[in-house]
Amino acid sequence: MTKLEEITVEAFVILSEDDKRHPLELPILEERVAKIASDASVYVVSETDRTNGHGATCNSSYYAEPLEEFLGQLPNAP
Repeated sequence: MTKLEEITVEAFVILSEDDKRHPLELPILEERVAKIASDASVYVVSETDRTNGHGATCNSSYYAEPLEEFLGQLPNAP
């Protein structure tokens, strides 16, 4: 077991449907998240004419509402 595998967290993972760096078809997401997250929420930004692949994760307007919901359910959330 590596040190990374000793960490367990709740995670909110954001991916874009048109992401060429980390395409949804690859098992990278499941493999990496399984190593660190005891509970993971995955949000996929739908591809539109306004998204730009991997860069879509930099625009919080695509995922602000689900992120707010995720943060609100965490222990000690305000």
